[in-house]
Amino acid sequence: MGLFMMLLTARHARADVALPQQTNHAIQINAAAGETWTEGAYRVWSLREGCEIKQGDTRIAGREAVLWIEPGSAGSVYGGDQPWKVIAYVEGQVTILVGNQPQPTNTAQPGSLQPGANAGKPGAGQTWFGRLYSVEEPRIRIASLVPKNG
Repeated sequence: MGLFMMLLTARHARADVALPQQTNHAIQINAAAGETWTEGAYRVWSLREGCEIKQGDTRIAGREAVLWIEPGSAGSVYGGDQPWKVIAYVEGQVTILVGNQPQPTNTAQPGSLQPGANAGKPGAGQTWFGRLYSVEEPRIRIASLVPKNG
């Protein structure tokens, strides 16, 4: 699926599974290829090939991902420190493990917002949309960073 369709789908997606809060653990992001740019307060990453997001004992993997990363801040006007926030849309053979336990994913086909017959069952699905928070800046490793065109 192209980046435009991923962004369009992510805009209407819902979180499929509530992950445990692990804000004291760093968020680690790995992929074979990707590009990045800034949109307002967010650093946006479009990742391809072997995307993986890990935090504590949680692991989310898929073929492609779009991430919106908002920096944390000390002494926010909203009261106290605000953690780093990673909004993630992952698609293509998505697997989620918390410890060694598979978690449900959305089994809708790419580009579709209608859940399939196996939606909500543990195992590999087609998409996942959710948020992760950490007091530490995310650690990002991309093997091949592609320059953003335009």
